[in-house]
Amino acid sequence: MAATAPTAAGHRARPGSVPFLWRLAVGGSAIGLVLAAARGVQLDGVAHGGSWRIFGRLHPVLVHFPIVLLLAVPVLELAGRWRPALREAAGFLLGCALPCAVVAVWAGLILARTDGHDGALLTTHLQGGAAVAIGTALTWWVRPWSRFVYALLLILTVGTLMWAAHNGGSLTHGADYLTEPLPPMLKQALHIKEAPAPETYGADTVFGAAVRPVLEKNCFSCHGPEKQKGDYRMDTFAALLAGGKSGVPAIVPGDILHSELLRRLSLDVTDEKVMPPKRKPRPTPAEVALLHWWIKQGASRTLQVSAVTNAPPEVLALLAGPVVAPAPEGEAPYQPRVGDYSALRDEIARLEKTLGIRLVQVSQHSGDGLLLRTRGAEARFGDAELAQLTRVAPFIVEAELDGTRITDAGLAALKPFSNLTRLHLEHTALTGTTLGVLKELPKLTYLNLCATRVTDDQLSALTSSAGLQQLYLFGSQVTSGGVSGLKARLPNTQIGPIELTKDPAP
Repeated sequence: MAATAPTAAGHRARPGSVPFLWRLAVGGSAIGLVLAAARGVQLDGVAHGGSWRIFGRLHPVLVHFPIVLLLAVPVLELAGRWRPALREAAGFLLGCALPCAVVAVWAGLILARTDGHDGALLTTHLQGGAAVAIGTALTWWVRPWSRFVYALLLILTVGTLMWAAHNGGSLTHGADYLTEPLPPMLKQALHIKEAPAPETYGADTVFGAAVRPVLEKNCFSCHGPEKQKGDYRMDTFAALLAGGKSGVPAIVPGDILHSELLRRLSLDVTDEKVMPPKRKPRPTPAEVALLHWWIKQGASRTLQVSAVTNAPPEVLALLAGPVVAPAPEGEAPYQPRVGDYSALRDEIARLEKTLGIRLVQVSQHSGDGLLLRTRGAEARFGDAELAQLTRVAPFIVEAELDGTRITDAGLAALKPFSNLTRLHLEHTALTGTTLGVLKELPKLTYLNLCATRVTDDQLSALTSSAGLQQLYLFGSQVTSGGVSGLKARLPNTQIGPIELTKDPAP
């Protein structure tokens, strides 16, 4: 019989003993829960919503618990060579990390399903998270009886944790968030490819105005930059004309009979090779007619909309306006919030790279606008950087400028943000002397000025913002008297619940 190693408390866990069987049952249950989540929660790229959505939204918070606990375990194990009591603490933290890892996996899967997230990077991240949870269970189970196997599993689990965490960060900040600032020589040595230069698609061309939006709405979730089923991409013109894993050309300019894309679109919805697959939103007959006509005309990237005169009526209708999905029966037709910014895609990509920001599409409808996110670039994003966004400003509906170096003088750069509805300015150096600029934003409904130096005198400038619905002032220098005066002028604005500075003594 093989010898068993003592536990941290000096006991031995033998096969058949109560501690051994208890650990086997708990560890096996944890692994079963992870596998059940992986098999039971189906991700199809469609937002399902539901009451579980709030649990999924907690994933970014919950995932940090197992990360911190698992990173602390090897530190305590090493320190335990000099202070044995720390090894007991390591075992305790490892036991705490196990349920936290399982809960984080479930929350991540529910988040992806209820909000409709999809893509190859997301799948890789979720697989990494499941591997971490399973590795944690095996590491916790094996700890009492084999130090060597335990150390090996712990190293593998922590390594997998780092990989999964990197993929999670890439989902939030972009795949090249860590590698983009590296010197070119180091990138070459590490075989890191430079991001391809963005392609430009003019809004006055048939491809840019209508064809690409149809493909973006119906195809990019499976054949875009993050996910390529069958090794096929459709988000660039060059990739669109190529074939995938099968080698069959997806589009043959001028030849509708040998264009695989049209054949897949025409298959019965029950056929396993139909595109888009069943349960995915399908293009309308008019959109299919557009692709059919465009390919027959030669699949040109430069054909001008103004030059089209002999197209079918349904194609001419699509060329006359933005491509949107039809409204479900009983619902009002879709109304875009902003204009068409497809001609600025290369400009958007350049701004993201040079400023370190993200301009995130709100939904699959480009007409829903963009979100400006500065997370990770706060220390280098100020007035000058905000002014560089003038061209894309009319398409931004929410700006997250919290913690940035924006000053009172820089607020003047917000004037072109004509469709802005939500503005975060918390934790900035604002004093409020130029808050009157915000009256130039007719659609602004949400304003966060927490932890700024705004006072009662400057707060009065907001009385012109009649459309403001929510205003937050926690940690500012505004007094309760100032809030009362503002409420009298803006009765429909919700202010708080917040903690205010006390009124000065008389």
